[in-house]
Amino acid sequence: MAEQEEGPVLSRWFLRDLRKGEPYIRVHSMINALAGDHRTDEILAEALLELAEQGNADAQFVAGIAVQYGIGTDRSYKKGCEWCEKAIEQNHPLACLHMGELLELEPKSSKKAIKLYKKASESGLAEASKKIAWIYSGYPGLGSTDPRAIRWYLKAAEQGDREARTDVGYKYEYGLGVEQSYEEAFKWYLKAAEQDEDNAQIRLGRLYEYGLGTEQSYEKAAEWYLKAAEQGNAAAQFNMGNMYSLGHGVKKSREEAFKWYLKAAEQGDGSAQNNLGYMYERGMAVKQSYEKAAEWYQKAVYNDNAFAMFYLGRLYETGKGVPRSIERA
Repeated sequence: MAEQEEGPVLSRWFLRDLRKGEPYIRVHSMINALAGDHRTDEILAEALLELAEQGNADAQFVAGIAVQYGIGTDRSYKKGCEWCEKAIEQNHPLACLHMGELLELEPKSSKKAIKLYKKASESGLAEASKKIAWIYSGYPGLGSTDPRAIRWYLKAAEQGDREARTDVGYKYEYGLGVEQSYEEAFKWYLKAAEQDEDNAQIRLGRLYEYGLGTEQSYEKAAEWYLKAAEQGNAAAQFNMGNMYSLGHGVKKSREEAFKWYLKAAEQGDGSAQNNLGYMYERGMAVKQSYEKAAEWYQKAVYNDNAFAMFYLGRLYETGKGVPRSIERA
């Protein structure tokens, strides 16, 4: 049985969600100071409410959440919102962000949410700028060309949000609401990739692989694919399988290719599942097995992989690894 985490729920919550820079560090430091050696949410909530009564905006924000969700105190959504509103009156960015997110859940409240997000954005909170971009884009909206969305994506990216930086790179790569530029795409993907954003790492690897917006380099492509793959990104794991299969940027190795294809396939990547089927059918880096090949081709077929449909049909036609069936073929 796993050991239960120690400390108040609120403290663990903010520790888990802690980001670099203000205002997250300031809020978490306050919670830790108030929690001290007392390991109960009741004591922490009492201290927070006392400090909130004195006008501390950080305490008002966290107390609002504690009361909204009944953590260490009686639950009251209305009273919790009132505490957050007091923090908002002091321009507390996280309170603005939190209440904006709640308003987004209510029909016809997006304008109110945007107003709060703008207030948070003015304090430098990149997440708030990104939220506005998402609203104007129409979720998920990555292909949106709405000028308002573009403007807020750029602001969030300039404020350091790694997801927004990836999205801006995507806009430039495909010319969505901006003038198409692989060079600009590369610039923004690199910023996000250096912040460990796995989707940016994949896209950056692709630009290196094909020499788009930068000097072509299989070695650099493999480096960035690997970073994303090690984070568990299935698409990057499939790409690493390809790099090892072709010997691009890494020493050619069917065994390593199989390893990475397997990781991606186990996460449901249809292309990786098809490639595993092919490797089992041909006995490449594994013991040859038509049965295993058919299993992986079938998984890939469920994921609408056209190559797997052909290869599995061929196995049914010849009766290898599956009962012979011209109809199924």
